[in-house]
Amino acid sequence: MRDVLSPRRLRRLLPGSRREGMPPALRSAPTAPSSFAPLTELRRSAGGHDVYDSVGLRHRRWFDLDRWFGALLLVGLPTLVAVIYYGLIAADRFVSQSEIVLRSVGSADTSGVSAMIASQGGAAVAGGLSVGGDRDAQAVATFIASHDGMAAVDQALDLRKLFARPETDRFSGYPGVIRGDTNYALYRYYEDKVSVSYDATTGVIKLSAEAFRPEDAKALGEALITHAEALVNRMDLRARQDAIRTAQAQVDTARVQVVEAQEKLTAFRLRERMVDPVKMSGVVIEAIAQLLAKSVELKAQLSNLLRNTPANQQASVLRNQIASIEEQIATQQRKLTGPDGSISPILAEYAQLSLQSGFADRIYTASLDQLESARAAAARQHAFIERISGPTLSDYSTEPRRTLMVLGVLGLSFCAWCVLRFVMRDSRAHHGR
Repeated sequence: MRDVLSPRRLRRLLPGSRREGMPPALRSAPTAPSSFAPLTELRRSAGGHDVYDSVGLRHRRWFDLDRWFGALLLVGLPTLVAVIYYGLIAADRFVSQSEIVLRSVGSADTSGVSAMIASQGGAAVAGGLSVGGDRDAQAVATFIASHDGMAAVDQALDLRKLFARPETDRFSGYPGVIRGDTNYALYRYYEDKVSVSYDATTGVIKLSAEAFRPEDAKALGEALITHAEALVNRMDLRARQDAIRTAQAQVDTARVQVVEAQEKLTAFRLRERMVDPVKMSGVVIEAIAQLLAKSVELKAQLSNLLRNTPANQQASVLRNQIASIEEQIATQQRKLTGPDGSISPILAEYAQLSLQSGFADRIYTASLDQLESARAAAARQHAFIERISGPTLSDYSTEPRRTLMVLGVLGLSFCAWCVLRFVMRDSRAHHGR
């Protein structure tokens, strides 16, 4: 049934509401304005007849929000404003897309003395420091979306100038009509123009930068990637510096050990008055060998002489020579292995000191190599960002999505009006207004 019905129409549709069928009290009593009933409310008369409040029906106002006026005000007007803004005022925005992934330098050889020294120092072997990883990629994504990332890019590009190009409008540009020119306001605006996401499955970081010129969007993406790469290297700098400090400490320790070993060896030489007991023992051994050879030769002569001429007086001379040589051999052997004044304890002590000195020299040499490797690793770029794609230079603007935004405003405003219309009519039905 329509909301507005004439009394004649009501009498024709509801015979029980005709005045001639109504009691005299109801025919003569006018309805008070304060007792208007809702549009769909039926009132019970004293005689048991159902009547509509036709006066209330006639007093509906044209500017009620649940009628066409509300539809124009709450639906038509916002949609018209959206059409005007997105169709005539809103500036074009260009988006630059990038996809990057973290890479790290491969590990170096960790075998031998260098690995032992590095493990003793508790540091990573130079050249084998791992940078790429899930936590580092997440740190890069967090940095790009952070205030520090915005500040780093602002120093390179001057974001206030980049976001306030002549192509912008008063609502989408920076600072705009509703925001002030502060660092926090710039950061909030930066958050709207830069988006970053990290895919843990593939390790790819997706970066999107938006600006009012395509070259500005591309420059913004380039600056973000450059500063993200610098962040990765700063994150690794502490580990590389620790590797250098550890290697330097190993070099200092090895140097002290070398000096101590050399001092002990020098003191031994001064005490024993021997530069190299090994060489001295070699001389003694060589002398013994010569004496033994001579003794064998003389014994052979003596044997021949006694076989041919047993009474020859030359035999006693040979015997004396053999005895003298054997005495010399015994003397030389006592120098090597005798209980007193022998060279054997000296050789043992010298061998121990020489071994200590040689081992200290090897450790010192390996420590120097380790230190040079750590310095070389710290000097070169240890981690870098590999670009899979972008930053792209957009050929056309993709933002704002004008048709979608207008339809969105239309849908939201229509839903709001429908809810308001339902609430108002329900309120009239319950409160009799």
